[in-house]
Amino acid sequence: MDHIQTSRTSVAWSKDNRHFFLLTVKTPRLETAGFQALQRGSSLTSGWTLAGEQRFWRAKGVWGAVNIDGGDVTQMTLLRRDGRYDLVPPHWADSRQRLTISPSFAGAPAGGTMMYFYVRDADGSPPP
Repeated sequence: MDHIQTSRTSVAWSKDNRHFFLLTVKTPRLETAGFQALQRGSSLTSGWTLAGEQRFWRAKGVWGAVNIDGGDVTQMTLLRRDGRYDLVPPHWADSRQRLTISPSFAGAPAGGTMMYFYVRDADGSPPP
């Protein structure tokens, strides 16, 4: 997976922890196209390799970055001020799959895997 050109998702932060960045690189091709191009020794016109993602973050001068296993299926769940959550599905999903979910997650889609992290202000308080 490191050497194929495909969709990528990663996060990065500044050394002083004041800035947090989210990067999603989307390609209209499936991962299969990236594998086939790698086997042929050719490159695609879209998608990034892991090395390309690293070059991007280094050029931006971030202090730390993590590649997240997401790519094409990346979706986000955001905590709202009212305590509910907004679910933003992958780009290929039907727009009706964008949901607002209660704090208990009642009615949330079943299945899948969730990698999560919290972003808080430096003093430990949640965002406004």
